[in-house]
Amino acid sequence: MDSIMSLQGQKVRLDLYEDHIDLVGTVVMSLLGKGGVNTIPLSQISSVQFVKATALSGGWLHFSVPGSGDMVQNIYGAARNRNAVVFSKKENDGAERIRKEIEERMKGATAQNPNPQTIPAEELIKLKQLLDSGIITQDDFEKKKAMLLGI
Repeated sequence: MDSIMSLQGQKVRLDLYEDHIDLVGTVVMSLLGKGGVNTIPLSQISSVQFVKATALSGGWLHFSVPGSGDMVQNIYGAARNRNAVVFSKKENDGAERIRKEIEERMKGATAQNPNPQTIPAEELIKLKQLLDSGIITQDDFEKKKAMLLGI
């Protein structure tokens, strides 16, 4: 099966297919034990974080999936995250096109399956911010998180 779109990042290539994405590590990364292929079904992606590259710093696309944790906070976090691809400024347009295409396909997947099993990422992010600022306790955070996740 041929990919619909691709983006060559600095250490990872992103290939978009009809129903999933592949994040493919480079040969060098494979030799370091950080390569291989990470396949993410589009139906499992709860959000896409897009940060444009600048002349001084790379940009990134990060895909949130159940159990993957918080959004990436900086370029260093993106470079270490198995659900992210870091790219240069010349790839900004291609990265934005891929983000839009993935978000459109995510909407289509949600329309086909109106009750997807995804984490309410925005609510969890808000809760984490409340916890970090001391407005709620760790116990409050854990209770609300369990409720949101249905566990």
